[in-house]
Amino acid sequence: MLVSRAGAHGAIAELNNAGVAGKKLILSDGAVSQYGSGLGSSALDGTRGILPGTFASAHFQAELVSVDPQLQDMTFAAETYDAVNLAAVAAAAAQDDAGASIAAGLIAVSGGKAQASGDAPSGETAVCKSYQECLDLLRAGKRPDYDGESGRIGFDAHGDVSSANYVVYTYGADNMATMTGSETASSSGS
Repeated sequence: MLVSRAGAHGAIAELNNAGVAGKKLILSDGAVSQYGSGLGSSALDGTRGILPGTFASAHFQAELVSVDPQLQDMTFAAETYDAVNLAAVAAAAAQDDAGASIAAGLIAVSGGKAQASGDAPSGETAVCKSYQECLDLLRAGKRPDYDGESGRIGFDAHGDVSSANYVVYTYGADNMATMTGSETASSSGS
């Protein structure tokens, strides 16, 4: 596994020289790039690249570009959008925008296993996919479970994220990466 921001190109070339190439490699973080002819022929053929996060849907990308036509990098766009919405829903549920109130409400409004407290929303839990849907649930006396652009969101009883998404890329003989899938890692939260 190669995790690198600077120097990945040189590290891959050295690994190839040592006989480590293709399916023997897994690239992550800054090492995932479009190398093309910058490496020897088929140096990365079969290599997998794994990046944290989700690939924003075409609809969501179009919404973002409508706000900023110059936007090119969508890395963590869905996760950032969801973090802002989740914090706003927690503030609405607490009827308080102080940091401590928001933090205390994140578990409850993410569908996580929250401790009962006077500030946590109560009632039947229902999934909502936008800030407005979540507000409507709160007004109806329900507990929102915000699942947004990045997919299902949840925190365990300790406030830790209970699942994480990854985008998987596979390299061809041309040393170019193509998105080939996604993976989700989950925790039982114990």
